[in-house]
Amino acid sequence: MPEIYTQTLKYFWLAIDRFMPVLSELEKSASNKDDKEEILDLMEAYSEIQGKIGKLNLNYDDPNRRYDGEPFGVRNWLSDEMLENLSRLTLRLLVSWKDELKKLQGKKYITDMNTKIISKLENLIWPLEALSKAGGYLVGKYNSKGPLVFPGEDKIKATDHKEEIILKRTDIFSKDLISKIPPDLVILCDEFNFNFINNKPNAGMLLLRRILPLAIVRKFQILNKEVDIKTKEGDFADTKGLLGKVENLLSNKRIYKEIEGYKLLIDSSQHSYSINIDPSDVEGAAIKIRVLLDDLF
Repeated sequence: MPEIYTQTLKYFWLAIDRFMPVLSELEKSASNKDDKEEILDLMEAYSEIQGKIGKLNLNYDDPNRRYDGEPFGVRNWLSDEMLENLSRLTLRLLVSWKDELKKLQGKKYITDMNTKIISKLENLIWPLEALSKAGGYLVGKYNSKGPLVFPGEDKIKATDHKEEIILKRTDIFSKDLISKIPPDLVILCDEFNFNFINNKPNAGMLLLRRILPLAIVRKFQILNKEVDIKTKEGDFADTKGLLGKVENLLSNKRIYKEIEGYKLLIDSSQHSYSINIDPSDVEGAAIKIRVLLDDLF
């Protein structure tokens, strides 16, 4: 295949982004050496592929749409085996979105935030479902083989044998990351890990709300550019202002967009009296902030 559609690459990127944390947890829990090595190989491949797609500076908000400046397609560098793997991973992404939508629609009370997420999921699901049934597209070509199952996953109890695996919660902010960040951030990240492992989503979300601006302030202080993030009155800018300032320091602009999207959820945890914070909300926001910290420090 000489080219891959940009639309397909967007779905590949989103699928990798969705399931890398699942693979990481699966690798930690794998008892079989061969399964563990296969998972690590897959994670290494996914990481490089996602990085190459990321260099195209695509917009993933609506993967079915081609935005100004985006190529129609790019020259294929992937083997047939990896194209099948990623296509079936994308089919698994579709199952994941459907499961998430069903869960939200089944809530006893649907908050304004839930409504926005439901609308977004509905707009994501139908185009991908259509592609999955079209044999002329990669995802549709491998539809008969079904969603991807990771190495050793069949040995671990799953909720529905299609999507979420039941695994012991582990730290979001790794020891390697914590060894690189400033001391006050270490304290907050350790507190977050404790609350996350012990299933305390509200406390975890409030800690994320503190970690985000503090990380940006500390980075500018390390660079001796503290004046760049202060107002005329000499105070530090608010979180929105800090995010605007840090964008140019990031190696990948996608990190900024992801954080900006989760900021609404993080802020709502304190200011909204109707929102119900789920552990999955906290995990998603924390992973984005972990990526930010990795990039900054």
